[in-house]
Amino acid sequence: DRYVKPVELADLTSAGKGAGGGGGRSSRVGASVTNTGAAGSSRGGFGDSVQQFGKSILDSQKPGTDVGRKRKFEEQTIRSVVFDLFSSQRYWTLKDMRSASGRLEKEIREELSELAEFHRSGEHKGTWELRDEFR
Repeated sequence: DRYVKPVELADLTSAGKGAGGGGGRSSRVGASVTNTGAAGSSRGGFGDSVQQFGKSILDSQKPGTDVGRKRKFEEQTIRSVVFDLFSSQRYWTLKDMRSASGRLEKEIREELSELAEFHRSGEHKGTWELRDEFR
């Protein structure tokens, strides 16, 4: 657990004026800090950018952020969505079904376990096929 004390602009400029011999060098440091502060943010700098990025990530993960989004098969039940997809194509991967329907993988997998068979080997390895009694 390390704590780094924040340095104010006034501390940098006063330290540069008090030091002898390297006056030109310290004035450049103060100028660069002044330039980053003039970029538009109140504090400026790398830390502020990290904070804003972290805040945007946390905001995007909050539930209810997909208010404007609309699912393709929003009104239909998962079962009817699965049947619609199998009517257009015989073999489906779970990833393809998820992207085509816009539903969650967990929801689709629950219905597939009841309605379809998973091919673990052979020509259609890794795909789901509708069971004979539902065709």
